[in-house]
Amino acid sequence: IQYAVNRNGGAFYKSTNRGASFTGIWGFGGGGGWNSPFVISPSNPSVLYFGDTQVWKTTTGGSSWLASGTLDGGSTALSIAICATNPDTAIIGMAPFVTTAHVFRTTNGGSSWTNITGILPDRYPIDLAIDPRNSKTMYAAMGGFGTGHLFKSIDAGLDWADISGTLPDAPATALAVDPLNSNYVYVGNDLGVYLSTNGGSTWTPFSLGLPDAVIVADLVVSPSNRSLRCITHGNGAY
Repeated sequence: IQYAVNRNGGAFYKSTNRGASFTGIWGFGGGGGWNSPFVISPSNPSVLYFGDTQVWKTTTGGSSWLASGTLDGGSTALSIAICATNPDTAIIGMAPFVTTAHVFRTTNGGSSWTNITGILPDRYPIDLAIDPRNSKTMYAAMGGFGTGHLFKSIDAGLDWADISGTLPDAPATALAVDPLNSNYVYVGNDLGVYLSTNGGSTWTPFSLGLPDAVIVADLVVSPSNRSLRCITHGNGAY
């Protein structure tokens, strides 16, 4: 089973044959971001969250959706992360369009959302991640220049720490936490991929084999064999 959303989040599609064909299952009106985010719950794959100017949730694999209401006065969502073990816990990053940038958290399946932005800079929250082994540990990758680009919370977003360290002053665009070893954290930016083996305390380049100064669009760790997959902007997949 595979899902896809078109540009600006206008329509949602589903495939039940490994992507050989897709069927439109829902329309949202197209008010979302260029890449409108959605996540599938690892613990209950029938639960998905999708974000445009609202947060939408399905518990039926996409056949029906409920809206959680408008967040941030109509700003668009840029990123969503969901707890690996509990589909009721998720976080969402909103672009600084109508108001300043914000990150919100729900622990009740989207019935209500709490602002957990804290010290996060007023930049695009391009990606978010929740540690698969500890849902209180969260990461936020921020765009822009001149401020921190990677932040970590160990108390479910109540407090954030800037863990950018030696990362270059370039927009951070992708995050992934190893599902078998939470100390291994990968971050992608406009220059490549970087690895921390100590939960973000220090960073080393991890771009051998990638094009020079490649813009990383997404990072995913396969839970079955720990393969790291890197999707780039205009330079293919690795």
